[in-house]
Amino acid sequence: MKCSEPHRASDPKAEVSALILARDPINAMEHDLSHLPEYHATDFNIDGGLRRTLAPAAVADRRLLLCGGSTVICSDVADHETLPSHLQTFLNAEMVPIRVENWGRWGSTVENRAFYLRRVARPRAGDLVVIYFGVNDTGYRLYNHARYPTNGSARKILAMTMRLLRASSHRARGFRPILRLFVILPLSGLLAVMTVFVTLKALRREYQHWDSLGVGFLAVLQPNLVDYSQRHGLRDDRVPRSLELSIMNRCAYTLYRRASKLARFKSVIVDASRRLDDSLDRYLDWSHLDSRGNKLIASAIFQDPDFSALQLLPIGTSSSDPA
Repeated sequence: MKCSEPHRASDPKAEVSALILARDPINAMEHDLSHLPEYHATDFNIDGGLRRTLAPAAVADRRLLLCGGSTVICSDVADHETLPSHLQTFLNAEMVPIRVENWGRWGSTVENRAFYLRRVARPRAGDLVVIYFGVNDTGYRLYNHARYPTNGSARKILAMTMRLLRASSHRARGFRPILRLFVILPLSGLLAVMTVFVTLKALRREYQHWDSLGVGFLAVLQPNLVDYSQRHGLRDDRVPRSLELSIMNRCAYTLYRRASKLARFKSVIVDASRRLDDSLDRYLDWSHLDSRGNKLIASAIFQDPDFSALQLLPIGTSSSDPA
C-alpha cells in the first residue's frame, strides 16, 4: 500500500493485516509473521517489509537485527518511539556505525523468527542478531489460535486437544471445574514445557549457525508482561485473564530463567525478565502504548554495559572509554 499523501494510521495493525488478508486469505497468518506489505502513514511506515527505524548517525555497513513480537514492532507508537528506534538513538549518541532494523512481527515466536532470519533477513558476517523473546514463547498462542503456524505435530495435536476440551467444558457445565482442574490445566503445563524445549533447541541451533558465519547472536528474555499485571493488580485488555495463560507463562519463564544459568546457554541467553522489578516506573504494556516505556527498556536492558545485548559490539568510540 503506497499512499501519495500519507494518512495518520488509527490502527496500523488492523490496516496492515487487511492488506495481508486481501493478498492471500488462506495463508494470512503465515504472511503476518513473515513479509509485511509496503505501508505508509504519517507515524507508521513499513519499508521493504520492515517497520521504519531512525537512521544511523554515521555510514553503517553493519546491521543489528532486533527480532521479536509486538513489543518490537510497537505498532501503537510512532516510528521514532519504538524500541528499535530508541536503541538506534543510544547507538547514534555513541557514534557507533551500525543500523538497527526492526524485525518485529505481531505474535511472533523464536521458532518463526529463526526461520525468517535464514530465509529473508540473511545476516552477514559482522552483523548482530538480537531476539527479544518470552511472552509469545510459552505455548499460549498455539493453544489460543487454531491456525497459528508452528513446527511439530505433537504440540499441534496437544493444543487442538486442549481447545476441544475447552469447548466441551462449556457445554458440560457440571463437569467444567473438574475438567479444567484435572485435565486442561495440567496439559497447559505440559504444552509450556514442550514449547520451552523447542524454543531452547532453536536458540542453541541458531546461535551455533550464526556464530559459525561470524554473526553475533543473542537472545534477551524480556520482562514478564503477564506476571507484572498479576503481581501488581494492573489491568490491560490486551492481556487475557486466563488461568491457562498464567500457568503456561509462569512455567515457561521459570524454565527459561533456569536455562539462562546453564553453561550451554550462558553465551546465548541474557535474562532481562526481572530487569525492571525495582523500577518506580513500571509498565504493564509499555512497548505497545508508551514511548517512555520503550526508552526505559532500551536503556535498562540494552545500554547498561554490564548487562547489555550490545556487549558483542566493539563500541570503541564511546566517550566513556579511555582514550
